[in-house]
Parts: sequence; C-alpha cells; structure tokens
Amino acid sequence: MKIALTIDEPSKDSVIAKLFGRSKFFWYFDKQTSIEEIRANPYAATFGGAGIQAAQLMIEKGVDVVITSQVGENAARILNAGGIKIYYAQAGEKNANFILYRFLAGELEIIKSMKSVK
Repeated sequence: MKIALTIDEPSKDSVIAKLFGRSKFFWYFDKQTSIEEIRANPYAATFGGAGIQAAQLMIEKGVDVVITSQVGENAARILNAGGIKIYYAQAGEKNANFILYRFLAGELEIIKSMKSVK
C-alpha cells in the first residue's frame, strides 16, 4: 500500500497542509517496503487546476491512500476514479509522522462523500 500525505515542509515532522492541490510537498510512504520519499508538489503554484493535476500525479505514482485536510470535488472524483481512498487529517495538525502512525492504527476517518470533502 502506497500512502501520500500532504505536508507544508519537507519533513516528516511537518504539519498537514490545508489544501490537497496546493500542498507544498507530498510525503510518499510504501507500507510494504517502508520506502519513503518527500517530493515538492509541482502543481502547488499552478494558476488553476492544481487539485486535478495533483490527483493525476497520485494515480501515476500508484498511490492507494491520500491523507489530507481538504480536497476539491473535481480532484476527489479523479482520486476516487483511480481507486484512491481519501482520509482526513486536520490542517495544521503537527507531526505528519504521527498522523501516518494514526492511519496505520486505523484511527483516521475516510472521506466518503463530497460534503465531507470541503
């Protein structure tokens, strides 16, 4: 299972970013191999469609789960169509590493409807 967290700084101790598509960085963690990497979001400063492009990037990267605070409806549709589940973490919540731990322990809530996405 490959997991992507939206973060504001290039560190596992970063806070969770406020917006999926505008997240400055993505932290990718592969549960099977424990391989992880932090990459800048190439679409963070895009004028429009940042969420859509970031969602397409998640599909290209083979991500299974996205952990974020807020995702737009169009990006959520693309993620869902790609079989990617979206889990909620409070924006500004400190220590993405702890958020990942909480996800692996089954403590995060899945975003099931567009109403809960925003």
